Amino acid sequence: VVMRAGRAFPVSLSLDELEQTFDPEQFFRLNRQVLARADAIARIERGFKGKLELRLNPPLDEDCTVSQERAGALRDWLDR
Repeated sequence: VVMRAGRAFPVSLSLDELEQTFDPEQFFRLNRQVLARADAIARIERGFKGKLELRLNPPLDEDCTVSQERAGALRDWLDR
């Protein structure tokens, strides 16, 4: 788990288990590796074939991509 201030904490739960414990109004499953709060999304760019490329704050070491299949759900979640 990476906090807003950039501090990281190890957890023994899987991302699936963490997703079940977090409020779905506050957190969204972006992909297989990332669950994020809306205020952690710094920028969204269109990617190849309908995918979305996200820049998060704090930034990740790797790219954060949302699949074409999840892109619509993310937009709906952000627009609520």
